[in-house]
Amino acid sequence: MSAAFKPGVVSVAYDGAIAVITIDNPPVNTIDAKVREGLLEAVADTIGLKTLLDGMLKYRAIFGPMHWEPAPLLVKLVTEGKSIAQWESERR
Repeated sequence: MSAAFKPGVVSVAYDGAIAVITIDNPPVNTIDAKVREGLLEAVADTIGLKTLLDGMLKYRAIFGPMHWEPAPLLVKLVTEGKSIAQWESERR
């Protein structure tokens, strides 16, 4: 299994075509802002930002923008062909 993504409390490792997402947020692995952010980044890293945006736009067309409005940053990154990791490294 190869590790590919570890922003902090959430990590992703790949075993062939399977992504294993691990949450390490002791003492009880509660879901807080860091975990939610890490999970979003892990999923985006695993499926790709364009796939994430396409899914959001699909469901926005069906259900409306109330819960399916993509963040401007997501749209910008997809338009520019950048990953979250590239965006973070440019911010430093």
